[in-house]
Amino acid sequence: MSELVLPQTHVKVIVDFYNEEERVALLKTPSAEQIQKLVNHEIQIPTAEFLTYYLFHRIRTSIGKRFYSDFANQIEHSLFDLTDFMEFNGNSINWPENLEETNKTVTERIAESVGMSVVNRIHGLTRADWNRLPQNKGTGRIFDYEIAADDKTLIKIEAKGSCVKNNQNKEGSIPAHKSEIHAKKTGVNATSGDANTILYGTIAAISSKPDSPLRCWLVDPPTSFPDIKPINFRIVSRMQFLCYWITLVAPKSPLSLALMTRTMDIESIQNPFELDGKILRRVSGEKFSFSKNKDGLSSFFNSKSKIVDGSAGGITIPFTKSPELLFIGFRNELIELAYNQRFENILNYKASATSIERTVNCIVSFDQILGTKAWESLKAYTPLGQNKIRFNARGEISYNQEGLVFGILSA
Repeated sequence: MSELVLPQTHVKVIVDFYNEEERVALLKTPSAEQIQKLVNHEIQIPTAEFLTYYLFHRIRTSIGKRFYSDFANQIEHSLFDLTDFMEFNGNSINWPENLEETNKTVTERIAESVGMSVVNRIHGLTRADWNRLPQNKGTGRIFDYEIAADDKTLIKIEAKGSCVKNNQNKEGSIPAHKSEIHAKKTGVNATSGDANTILYGTIAAISSKPDSPLRCWLVDPPTSFPDIKPINFRIVSRMQFLCYWITLVAPKSPLSLALMTRTMDIESIQNPFELDGKILRRVSGEKFSFSKNKDGLSSFFNSKSKIVDGSAGGITIPFTKSPELLFIGFRNELIELAYNQRFENILNYKASATSIERTVNCIVSFDQILGTKAWESLKAYTPLGQNKIRFNARGEISYNQEGLVFGILSA
């Protein structure tokens, strides 16, 4: 499976207006210039960015006793489904025409990945800016929009997708998707109003032709929704992002506990910028301080898996159905962003994205790896204290703009 995770460097997508009516509506928005730059051009989404949304965006597992095994199982299942029902054709993605039936869940996840990646390029966003829209309790309806914000605008997206024979035409379920998006937008408009909001409908069409790029049609946005200040929503989303991934790697660390408390504080107050620059402290009142090793890696990762010759660390989790292991972590800089709490730095953080083959010095517990196929294929390891072992594994590592780092490893 590790050979299939990053089979190509990018995924090509052609972006276009759904029709003339949608073009006119979209070009009346403040983002018209950025939208026009994307339309009728092939954009290249790094495969690592595509997989970040495809693999991680829908995970809803709560951090707890079975979290790591559940997390790995969901990732493994998603990867198998993706490679079973879709083909990476060297430049983009298509579905095999000999399939008796396409997979609806895979199609939906691809549509979300494409939709959010396209909107990222319009508004300068990353994965750290996206969140799930809360339930609309007043009407009893739950809108399944994704929501993000730049400094001035709340951005929501309703992403649909279809597998078709020829994605140059609006065939199959594509016209129905457009109607559904407009119907939902009508429901949203009837309940609220805010001029600083834009709602995109995106429809991704996946062709059965092996040489055909993905296509994404844009549907017009209305200008209404909840009364939330965009910059406030954005800092809350980025803090929640930091809190989730740092807690995932080190759930019982003092930094994670302090970050969880601060994130709840930011969520609960009307103006989160009252806490801008208020550094996190340990229970004792001391400031957080982490030394760095010769490779520049933070001591926060001392007991964690670490990328050799790379300033990132995290956790390694064995899969259940294959001999590979999942490495998931983040770049060094996120630690400093978390404890310094300078909101400008948190909001402006965007790292360079790349994928490169690396060796990871893995640390896992015996309980995690015993009985797995990874254990059966492990050739050498070093016993550590606290029921843990250390060994090296290698694979393609993806470094993403929001600071996440992940890869599938072979020991």
